[in-house]
Amino acid sequence: MCEAEGLRIFEEFEIDVDLKIKENKAGTKIIYIDNPEFGKPNIGSIYLNNIKFFVSTPHIELANEIGNYLRKVLISEKPSETEYFEWLNQLAYNQYQSKVGIESLLNDFETKNGFQVIIPFTNGTIERIAKYLFDNGLEFTERMVNDAQNFCNDKDEFIENLEKQFYKVVKKGVAIPDKLKPNLEKLFVQIRNEEDTHKAIYRLSTIGVVDDYTVDYNSKTIVTTITKKPQGYYTQKLKEYLLQYNSPEKTDEKLVRLPFYKGNTEIQKCLGFLIKFVYEEIAIQRRAAIDAMEEACIIGLDENGSQQFKEFVDLYMNSKYARPEYLPSDTDKGLKADFSIVEKYMDIVRTDVGEINNLKHLRGATTRLLVERPDNFVFILLKSFSILIIEKDNEDFIEEAQIDLIKGFLKVRETNKEDIHSLNHKVDIFKEKIMGFDLEAVDKIEEVESALFLILHYNWLTEFINKFAGNYDRPTD
Repeated sequence: MCEAEGLRIFEEFEIDVDLKIKENKAGTKIIYIDNPEFGKPNIGSIYLNNIKFFVSTPHIELANEIGNYLRKVLISEKPSETEYFEWLNQLAYNQYQSKVGIESLLNDFETKNGFQVIIPFTNGTIERIAKYLFDNGLEFTERMVNDAQNFCNDKDEFIENLEKQFYKVVKKGVAIPDKLKPNLEKLFVQIRNEEDTHKAIYRLSTIGVVDDYTVDYNSKTIVTTITKKPQGYYTQKLKEYLLQYNSPEKTDEKLVRLPFYKGNTEIQKCLGFLIKFVYEEIAIQRRAAIDAMEEACIIGLDENGSQQFKEFVDLYMNSKYARPEYLPSDTDKGLKADFSIVEKYMDIVRTDVGEINNLKHLRGATTRLLVERPDNFVFILLKSFSILIIEKDNEDFIEEAQIDLIKGFLKVRETNKEDIHSLNHKVDIFKEKIMGFDLEAVDKIEEVESALFLILHYNWLTEFINKFAGNYDRPTD
């Protein structure tokens, strides 16, 4: 019958059961609850015509608890318009589908164009590990195993955690025998917990494999709705997702690498691409957020730091240049990067009343916007510009601004595919505009200008050599 219901009985009573539906000679459908350890072939049975439970074991008290528990599950979760037998058969079929795998069902010509797959929150591996340990004389519980695998990505660490959890609960040490470790390591990599399941559903939804889903916390399952799609559909959905974070040109450039990703199918390649992109994007955004917090803390350590810290946080959250009509509009929420926008805001801070205050607003806006779009050279260069002026006596911040200056102009070349002469012209424009604010700031730019062009020439030479070597055919003897 349905493994999910059997698993729920195990979670409630820590008793393994096997649920089967059979029809007796009178034509009545019956659920048999089996467990040979009770001393007889089964615990009891539930007649589906009236949902009455009949005990078939001498362990009457516990059997009644199990039977009544299952009756409540059936009564509360069965759809009103469906018969019990039909509903349970559909559940069993859906669980069979979840075992077969979504891709197999999509590729099966006998599968309907649209179908549902019920996916349990977990795949039962934690229960298997606990039972494996228990059967080998180690009295581990599922709770111990679950706590041991939380936030654990390494097989050796998992085994160490098991021993720690055992000591924590039982208050005595245990050494897992070496002969058990190979199987435990194999089982560890098979664990799919609730968080893993939700992540998987989100990813499958993102690339269009899953059309819709419903989370059922009572049965601890996710009901997914899936339809078969034409070739190229999943790639298009992936592209739509990437366009939320990149310009159309940058998105197309990234997707050129899609065919080379690991996997035999479009779905596998798209999922591999998506996972890599999300983790890289999140890592960069987290780094930018940490940098912003670090910057605020450094400011707070200065003399009169308390007031400066408050000002920094206020401008980070409420900068006028982060309002929709300013930088977000000009850069299309960070998707667009053009050097003319850099020039525009270097001019705006001078023409608007309150030059230093405007520079602080610009710093706050760019620091905040970089958390969402850390690769946009407009934000990188404008942040560098503002810091070079307002933090000219702080060596740590000046060094950060110089690094951002190099990074920003490297991004200009990467984004616009500009040659070195064109980039040199933009650097000159940047210096000229800063000269109108502070000559010392120009000196700080010139300190790293040679390093910038050394990197640019090195990159150009490397590209040239690689291209030349790729096109060169060595003569054969």
